[in-house]
Amino acid sequence: MSHQNLGFAPIRVDSVKDFHIIIGTEGELAKLNLDLIGIGQTVKPFPSPVTSSTIIGENWVGTWVEREFKLARMAAIPLNTEWKQGEGRSSLRTLEGRKSLHPVGNQWSHIVDAEPLALTNIDDKLFFASMNKGLYCINGDASEIWRSEYPNWSTINNMRIVDSIVSFSKSDEGISVWSSAGGVQIHNQKGEVLSKLTMRFPEKISNVNYDEKLGWFISLEGSKFATFEKIGDEPNIHSIPGPIYDVVVRGNKWIWTGWRHDGEKLNGNVRTVFRDQIGIAIIRDLVLTNDGEFDKIKV
Repeated sequence: MSHQNLGFAPIRVDSVKDFHIIIGTEGELAKLNLDLIGIGQTVKPFPSPVTSSTIIGENWVGTWVEREFKLARMAAIPLNTEWKQGEGRSSLRTLEGRKSLHPVGNQWSHIVDAEPLALTNIDDKLFFASMNKGLYCINGDASEIWRSEYPNWSTINNMRIVDSIVSFSKSDEGISVWSSAGGVQIHNQKGEVLSKLTMRFPEKISNVNYDEKLGWFISLEGSKFATFEKIGDEPNIHSIPGPIYDVVVRGNKWIWTGWRHDGEKLNGNVRTVFRDQIGIAIIRDLVLTNDGEFDKIKV
């Protein structure tokens, strides 16, 4: 079965039982049904890129950051409504526009005073970091459940490298917060800090995945990834052709797509297969590529 080209360059996909939400590099949003047929038009609810997003309940929640104008928004848009096109970027060039403009069609929207990072749904709660401000847990209506100080790690500070929060994950050890330089801070459900440590990787972290049976899968920014069973274990480092952009668990193995390759890891064996385009996301047995096409996964 062939699928229509999206008409824009995708950067990420958020999926729920009835929908796939495709996010574009310029802030485009396309809603597709389970057969990958578009529902309504592709829209830009707000005139800036979407930096992180997730789905909670009946809402898609995204963060928009416009660095030129130093502004950010976090908003929830109902999934079961007709999505609408927002204002153009010129509207942000006025002071009034920068203060008053919000993503169109939102159920709730907030001005964020520092760049929001790593928005994640864990157990129907939203977790995110506000750059150098704090860590937050809110419910689906944007009511605060807890907040905590923005973490720092002395080992990383002494290295004088740029570091930022890239992921929130849940395991038996608690809610873990991961930084790009290998900092890990573990919280309980009340937001209290249980422990913190740093882990050494050959490259910066781009994303973190956890599976109860397979353990941890750490996507790195270059041509490697890491796996291990528990936080603090010595990581196993695996070489691949390029960065990973999406990873899922199928059966008892990790499967991923990324820079001109698809790959899988079964037990200790890693297998990669070349692809012409860049894999952005895995949907069932298909890969969404950077040119907006759907292609059969190659592993």
